[in-house]
Amino acid sequence: MINDDNMSTVLKQDLELAATLGGANPKNYQIWYHRRALLEMAAKQQSGSGGGDGEKGLVVYVTDELQYVAKVLEEDSKNYHAWSHRQWIVRTINDATLWEKELEFGTYFH
Repeated sequence: MINDDNMSTVLKQDLELAATLGGANPKNYQIWYHRRALLEMAAKQQSGSGGGDGEKGLVVYVTDELQYVAKVLEEDSKNYHAWSHRQWIVRTINDATLWEKELEFGTYFH
């Protein structure tokens, strides 16, 4: 098991690897599933180490992940897997401020 000190570094490296692997085919659902599994693992790790609620543990990674998804959507606004991943993040965090920002983001593509 990865300790708390290394978790953030390992997670960021793995997310970067997933972005590199998915770069040629951003509609590959396995890459998006992998990203989600990584974030779920981070939430579980943080909640298991006294970090409290797992969803709250995801807040640390939300900004970077939403920026990555936005970049993918800039290239192809019809990428179902990117929209689905983004929706999962917002639903999982379920924060009023994040929902407001998401509504603003969605109007950009309208």
